[in-house]
This record gives sequence, structure tokens and C-alpha cells, in this order.
Amino acid sequence: MYKQITLFIILLLINLSYAKKPTKIEYTAYIHGIPAGKTVVIINNNKIEVKGKTKGLINIFYKYEFYFLYDHGKMKLIEKEGKKKKVYEGEKINKKKPWLPLIVSFFKEDKEYFKKLNGKTVKIGEKLIKIYIIETRNEDIFVFKPQNSKTKKVAFYVKKDSVYPYKIEIIGKKEIILQKK
Repeated sequence: MYKQITLFIILLLINLSYAKKPTKIEYTAYIHGIPAGKTVVIINNNKIEVKGKTKGLINIFYKYEFYFLYDHGKMKLIEKEGKKKKVYEGEKINKKKPWLPLIVSFFKEDKEYFKKLNGKTVKIGEKLIKIYIIETRNEDIFVFKPQNSKTKKVAFYVKKDSVYPYKIEIIGKKEIILQKK
């Protein structure tokens, strides 16, 4: 009996030591070049969370917070603007923040997956998106251009020796840059 319990505990500890830990990436958000807040992306297997909030000078005039969850294909967005709180799910997210499903798609897939799609139009979420890759000596730039969307372009800048982007550019009504800390 004690041998079985000891064996069970050893196997459990081995399993826990090999369990994949979540990856957390922090970005500083800039709107039209002005520091505006913080965005955090947390990747944990088939679950991706994106959290953000305004900070600094912009926070004096405009308070905004959001929490986005992608969990096994289901999406949910919670926004707080001042004292108003709104919740979006599924297709409503594509209409409100079409760049969020792009970010999830990029963090979910391997860089090589998108390199194979260079010059092609694919469906991500409910949007048709043209994908271009610009390869330089030190980095790859993945450019996504959604069709019929208020988001004109989303670009991911990834160093050759990295998996995740050090910079994300979102061009729409506003120009938002997320720069890795």
C-alpha cells in the first residue's frame, strides 16, 4: 500500500515538473506615438488571454480597460470605458475589435505556418485577410490586411531568433503600437 502511494506521489511530482508553464508577454501601448497603457498576452495551451488598460497622461482624460479570452475556439471580450461595462462574444468581437482574433491567431500558430500563406487571402475569424511577409536580415514582418474592415493593417515584427513579436502595429481609426517591454 505504501509503495503504491509513494509511486503515485513520485509520478504526480514528475508530471507537475514537466507541465508547461504559461507564457506571459508584456507590451507598452502607444496611440499615435504617445504612451497610453499596458497590454499583457498570456498563452497557456489552447487558452490565450489579452488584458489591457490605459495608463499615464491618457488615463486622466480617458479610462479604458479590456479583457479578452480565447479558450478552445470560444472568444469573449469585456470592455470597461469609464464606468460603462460591455461584454462581447463570438462574431460581435470581429465587428468591434477585428484585430483581436488576428493577435490570437498569430500567437496560436507557428511563424512558419504564416510564411506558407505569404501572398494568400485566408479567413481568420469571420474576416478575409491578405497576408504578406517581409523578411529582412534580422526580422520577419508579418502584415495582415483585413478586407472590408475598419482595421486597415495589423503587422507583427518578430526577430529571427524569437517566437513572439517584439512589436505589433494596429492601423485603423487610430494607430496603435504595442512595444515589448
